[in-house]
Amino acid sequence: MIKSCSALKLKLNELNMLEAKYKLGYLKLAIFALMFLLCASFNNLLFAQTVIDTIRLGHESGNPIGPVALSVNDSTEKIYIANKDSGDITVFDGSTNKVINHIDVDDIPVALEANSTTNKIYVAGNLSHTITVIDGSTDKVVKTINEGLGSPLAIGINDVANKIYVVNSNNDILSVIDGATDEIIDEIVVKDLPIGIGVNTVTNKIYISYASSDALSIIDGATNEIIGSVIAGNNPEAIAVSSVNNKIYVVNSRSNNVSVIDGSTDEVISSVSVGIAPFDLAVNQSTNKIYVANVAENSVTVIDGDTDRAIATISVGDTPDGVDVNPVTNTVYVINLDDNDISVIDGSSDEVTATISFGHFPVGIGVNETTDKIYVADVLIDNVNVINAVTNETVATVNDGIGTQGIGINEDSNRIYATNSESDNVTVIDGASDTVIKTITVGNFPEGVDVNPITNLIYVANNGDDNVSVIDGATNEIKETINVGSRPDGVAINSDANMIYVSNTAGNDVSVINGSDNQVVATISVNESPFAIALNPRTNKIYTVNELAGNVTVIDGNIEALLGTIEVGDTPIGIGINPLTNRIYVANSQDDTVSVIDGSDDAVINTVDVNDHPVAIDVNTSNNRIYVTGMMSGDIVVLQDDAPFAEDEEPVVDEEEPVVEGDEEPIDDEDEEPVAQNARMDVSPAAASKSLKRQEAVVTLTGADGLPMAGVIVNASATNGTVVAPNAVITDANGVAVFKFKFRFNSIDGFIKFYTIDNEMSAMLRQE
Repeated sequence: MIKSCSALKLKLNELNMLEAKYKLGYLKLAIFALMFLLCASFNNLLFAQTVIDTIRLGHESGNPIGPVALSVNDSTEKIYIANKDSGDITVFDGSTNKVINHIDVDDIPVALEANSTTNKIYVAGNLSHTITVIDGSTDKVVKTINEGLGSPLAIGINDVANKIYVVNSNNDILSVIDGATDEIIDEIVVKDLPIGIGVNTVTNKIYISYASSDALSIIDGATNEIIGSVIAGNNPEAIAVSSVNNKIYVVNSRSNNVSVIDGSTDEVISSVSVGIAPFDLAVNQSTNKIYVANVAENSVTVIDGDTDRAIATISVGDTPDGVDVNPVTNTVYVINLDDNDISVIDGSSDEVTATISFGHFPVGIGVNETTDKIYVADVLIDNVNVINAVTNETVATVNDGIGTQGIGINEDSNRIYATNSESDNVTVIDGASDTVIKTITVGNFPEGVDVNPITNLIYVANNGDDNVSVIDGATNEIKETINVGSRPDGVAINSDANMIYVSNTAGNDVSVINGSDNQVVATISVNESPFAIALNPRTNKIYTVNELAGNVTVIDGNIEALLGTIEVGDTPIGIGINPLTNRIYVANSQDDTVSVIDGSDDAVINTVDVNDHPVAIDVNTSNNRIYVTGMMSGDIVVLQDDAPFAEDEEPVVDEEEPVVEGDEEPIDDEDEEPVAQNARMDVSPAAASKSLKRQEAVVTLTGADGLPMAGVIVNASATNGTVVAPNAVITDANGVAVFKFKFRFNSIDGFIKFYTIDNEMSAMLRQE
């Protein structure tokens, strides 16, 4: 599970501040030559790693998402945002103000409109010369109209007549689409450089604005003929129609005003001064208010439609270039281009009530194999995205603290722990409901986190305090605090040995903690700037990725000593391990690759191109899939590794076949004495869990006389696994001993032996 990196995981506008604060040079991007093994083995060539899916969380953070248009579907309370730079549509739930979907469309979406009657959304692709049709019930693309169009720039809808009008800027054509068939049924030749459109459903008239003229064309929707024109202000652009009083409102970007046209006479009856460079506007048909977005003033002007006077000015985000209204909820939505967010305005008070960011910056990830869920920490919008690993779809978003970075998971208790670096706390999430159950205050700037499911203790690296907070998972309270090295970042735990490893980025070393007393027992020097750290339970090796050194340090967990260094890609930051295949995966943030390491000889066997700025990795061992977060691309790449299970050493077994429960040889009373201490043994459960990670075995012993046994020491061992609790003393009247055992990851079935001082019995456990 992977942990964090201090600088590259922060919001872009806070990076310089952090570096100045700590003066550690976290942001130096040293360039190292990529080295890889030229002579790959046959298996390495045969069993490759393949990108099988990309899970979009949002936008390309490095290049702004570019929200340029939005439309509200008031029948479903969904808001659709056209993002020109990321080439997709963001879908919000207006009732919760949460992102619920992202829809990829062709090329550059520059405009979109929702038809609330048919529940369809129409998206204009300017460079691809297409109109994409989305089914609002499923938010899936159902059709792409790509014939007979120029460069679509604006869309207007008459939901009464079920017609869609598309302004094509390059060929001076207004395309008319039948909403029932989504086919083009007519083309209307207009003037040069059309840019805006407004539809009056009351009079069935269409109004077109031009970049080349201050006059609007008026089209009869019944005949599709131009029937007149009207002079507006200087450089008219967006147009909106009020069905309440049959007025048409036109923003004039150069004269900083709005022209008001009487829909009955098609004459200008008023002019309303607004902010600087008005760009878009929308009418609230319920309140008869008009909202005008002023891009150069970062404000919205509110006009009273009854008096046509400005009654309020609302400050919003940077470069507001789109606005729409939900008249049912009386809510106004304004997209802020340079902030990549939305200002939500309460129409009753005309005040901003919320700001919704729809940028994504995934920096931490954890896989819960038991529930088949993936948890992704998003530092930009301060939440945890929950992904269904079967469908690769986001199923929940959990809001937590500020600056969410690290993810730790206890599969036994189904608890998820998310570190929040800016609010100095840890959010505890119930994996059953994916809701927050507690927030725990820890040290300064918590980053990495890992869980020991056996002791139910959670270890959190506090980067700003040079210590580790230990949380008791049973009480969700701080148990103690352990001083470690300088700027701790990553945490990895060997739960069987109860050893904790903490990478210290400024100290260039690893602190080794004995979990039995939570004391630092060793400090191991590694290479420059070790960020993430991970442990391979198969080999008991610890791997630290050293960002500035461009390599990975390998530590022997048995003797706590260095084994070697592996050269990987440029600026490695994240690491994940699949003990099943004995593969290690390293995210190289600056060359957008993942290095694949064979754990048998710790050599790089492959380099896989992934997403933009990969920073965190985790592995689902049940299906051999690797999940890589792209910090700058705002997505998750899913790799499928076809490598087979790694070979284990042959288990040492007795010469005689182990006795399976129910197959015991009867005791011949004439040849040997009956065993008084252990005449019968029952083992439960008979089958291990699906993941074979950890399971409790309950052993019931019955004496030869049929009475329960007490005070007998029972031991256990596994031929192909590790028994967590090696022995137990039966002290209760029912003669029950409880063992926790853990199979090796490639076990399908195997034997666990339970024995007392005088007798031995075996139980076979098979994977479900």
